[in-house]
Amino acid sequence: MKKAPEKATENIFVTTVMGEKYTRIYNETFRPSQERFIQKIGADFYIIDDIIERSPNHSHPSWQKMLMFRLPEIASHKRALFVDADVYITRHARNPFEVVGDVPWSVADNNAYGVKYFADNDPKLYAHCPPNNRPSMMLNLGVYIVTEESRSALEKVFYDYKEQPCYDNGPASYHLLNGPKGKILPSEFNTLVLAYLMAYGRGLSVMLRMYKEASFLHFAGGPTKSLPMLPLVRYIDTHPDSLLTRMIFFFGKPKYDRITEPLMRAIAKVMTVYAYHIKRRFAR
Repeated sequence: MKKAPEKATENIFVTTVMGEKYTRIYNETFRPSQERFIQKIGADFYIIDDIIERSPNHSHPSWQKMLMFRLPEIASHKRALFVDADVYITRHARNPFEVVGDVPWSVADNNAYGVKYFADNDPKLYAHCPPNNRPSMMLNLGVYIVTEESRSALEKVFYDYKEQPCYDNGPASYHLLNGPKGKILPSEFNTLVLAYLMAYGRGLSVMLRMYKEASFLHFAGGPTKSLPMLPLVRYIDTHPDSLLTRMIFFFGKPKYDRITEPLMRAIAKVMTVYAYHIKRRFAR
């Protein structure tokens, strides 16, 4: 485990990163934006980089976040903000602690943009939950704020459920939504990149609007599935005053989408071929 420094604030930022490959990707791609944000809001920081408790029911690291209040470095804080390791936090991000206030939990809607695919498939994630009181919505626990008041619900998910599609999302959604009243986290704090692009298209204007609206951009499913959004975001976010950034925003107007959308799709295909075939071959 990565040890947090002596407690400095009532809030702590937590993520899970396990394995050499994923640690390298996290450190190179997502960690700098997360550390910048942590410094901005003045929270403590903890990385869960090892198994808290092994389970015969499941092995994916995602389940470990259900046990995070077992760690004294986290439990000593009033509130924890858990953020997946594949979340990029923009330089204009707001502080979710200030937005949601003092509630037992706060999690974003998994289908905030009304995508038919999620509307059809999200209810299936409750298949292993009790048949009574199944919620009409699904939460996405890639980002959530939680207090120890919800600890028992999260640990119940860890101990009572087996490996399943989307890991803990269905069971955790069921027990949080049927427990002490929390608050739905605004989608800006868990902007699911693939869902947003599925809902609104892949023109450059859509990507730039998503960047402007988002505090946390979640590249769920792996960043290669949302290429070329990730390098675009990283560049304009870290070079806000460059000539290239100004050019990107100039051409990122809706009237140019008839040109930029097929261009972005073509770039994505080239980048995907490189990532999956050429880069993999030379990395052997």
